[in-house]
Amino acid sequence: MESTNEWKKKYLITGTLLGALFGLTTAYLLAQAASKKGEGPPEISTSEAIKIAIGLISTMRGIASIGEK
Repeated sequence: MESTNEWKKKYLITGTLLGALFGLTTAYLLAQAASKKGEGPPEISTSEAIKIAIGLISTMRGIASIGEK
């Protein structure tokens, strides 16, 4: 049986790696879309940033609720 700290450490490391991979993939896709248009870095409006943040927070809450079951 794993100690309490070991499974937490595995979850934290796995979550960090998955988050970094997801962030890198998102940045790559955003850069690809901008370069196809022949433009520089894309401008993200405040309203778009808020929509993205709300979506991410909702996703994180959904994942956190799995642990409560």
